[in-house]
Amino acid sequence: QIARLLLQCFVHLVLLVAAVPWHVLSVAWQYPAQALGVTVLLTGAYLVHQGFVWLQHARRIRNQRREAEIDAAVHWVLKHLREHDTRWRQTTGAGRPLSLESIHRLVPDGYLSDKSMWAAVISRVSNDDCVNRMFAANDEEIWQWIPPPPPPP
Repeated sequence: QIARLLLQCFVHLVLLVAAVPWHVLSVAWQYPAQALGVTVLLTGAYLVHQGFVWLQHARRIRNQRREAEIDAAVHWVLKHLREHDTRWRQTTGAGRPLSLESIHRLVPDGYLSDKSMWAAVISRVSNDDCVNRMFAANDEEIWQWIPPPPPPP
């Protein structure tokens, strides 16, 4: 009995789905102004939805580009700190820290298209294990590259 009931439900569903377009067309034929209004309304809703989809896609691309720029700037800063430390260790035997402002001035313009990205660069670089954050006597933040320990034999 359950199988028969399910079969009857399926047949009614197929007949209903087949009748819906004809019913919609007959209602649209009887009320053309309302049909036009519904068509305009549905088209507008579709276009607004597509606008939101496009906006979301554009934001996603903008965020990906921003993240790529920040990553490039972080890599540049870490590379510069490492090279600076290597030069000082070769000449004096000890590393020398760099101030945050001097590093910011040295970052090429092509790496950060927006100055607001510098805060994200600071956050990522300062969280790196090889960077030691210190404060100078005038409360100026300075960074120094700490060479990673050699791997155990």
